[in-house]
Amino acid sequence: MNARTLRPLPALLLVCVFAASLQAQRTIEFETREVTESDVTISPDAQWLIFTMLGHLFRLPVAGGTSEQLTFGPYYDSEPVVSPDNARIAFVSDRDGSSGNIFVLDLASRRITGLTPRSSGTAGFGLSNSRCSNPSRIPTRWT
Repeated sequence: MNARTLRPLPALLLVCVFAASLQAQRTIEFETREVTESDVTISPDAQWLIFTMLGHLFRLPVAGGTSEQLTFGPYYDSEPVVSPDNARIAFVSDRDGSSGNIFVLDLASRRITGLTPRSSGTAGFGLSNSRCSNPSRIPTRWT
């Protein structure tokens, strides 16, 4: 190795250490007993509650226990609706840069697929609009 090859090495190590310290600082854990403006729905088999908190979807066994976070990232996910076979969850999200399109989460693979590639949002795409058609704000159907 010559001197030119070794010069960038300290800078690269500094970047790696800085990136690793940032990664460690991004984990946040907390317990709460109250959430404001959460969307809640129950799976058709009545085994799971799907709810939103801090813009993400979570799943909680109806019998009680620990919740499981289903969606991640810098997105705002809301209005979950579980498919009749309990295999998928449709939800509204801004993950494509829109003001809110419909996405589907496959629970087995954890793959999220966009359903409405429009800038107009969710109007007319088969999910009940829980804010208008259901005063309790609980999504009611998958069509």
